[in-house]
Formats: sequence, structure tokens, C-alpha cells
Amino acid sequence: MKSDIPKDELALKSVELAKTIEDRSKRETCIVSTVAFMRKYLNENQIYQLWEAIRVDNVIGTLIQKEVDIAVDKAVNKERKERKEERLNNAKSLLDILNIEIIAKKFKLSKDEIEELKNYKAAGENN
Repeated sequence: MKSDIPKDELALKSVELAKTIEDRSKRETCIVSTVAFMRKYLNENQIYQLWEAIRVDNVIGTLIQKEVDIAVDKAVNKERKERKEERLNNAKSLLDILNIEIIAKKFKLSKDEIEELKNYKAAGENN
């Protein structure tokens, strides 16, 4: 089922709906399900917003906090990896134009990373 509602808004609405469930076990199951969803689909800021809506003062709150921490770490690592890949691709495009030191400084990469890119590019051109 496809929804036109943004994922972060859908997660917040799910938490708000879950809070209305009287049965504690069912309520917590719904909230934990939302947390599992957020780990896969939301970015760091969206996760923090959702966490503010979830705040619970019991054992489930501790479990959810751990999930939030994992989700934030995952989102941060994903963003860092994407930024590094972008820097590597940009650096690769300048290998024939600029020297290694300038590229390394410009894109905040090590000289070894630039050398590796250069060797990888040369190996690809020879094939």
C-alpha cells in the first residue's frame, strides 16, 4: 500500500494513535513497531522528532531509547558514507588535472586514498 503521507509524518501519526490504545502491551507493541520502521526509513532529524513524540517513563522507554540510538548511529553513518563516496567520485574526476596533494586537501581525503583511486582508475583504463 502506497501512501502520499511523508514517512516522518506517518511515523508521528502512528505514535499518536498508539498512545490512545488503553492496553499497555498493545500500545507498546505499536510503538516498538514504529521504532523498527524509523530505523529503516527516517533520517537523524526525523528520528529525533519521533523520539520526542514517543518519550515514555518505563522499561519500554529504555528499550526504545536504545533503538533510537542505533537508528541515529545508522543514519549518521549512512550520511557520512554517502558524503565520502561523493568526495571520492569528485576527487576521481580530477586525477588527470590536479596533483594528489591538492586533491587530498580539497576533498579532505588522505594521500593514500587518492593513490588508491588513481591506481583503481588506471587499472580500469587498462582493461
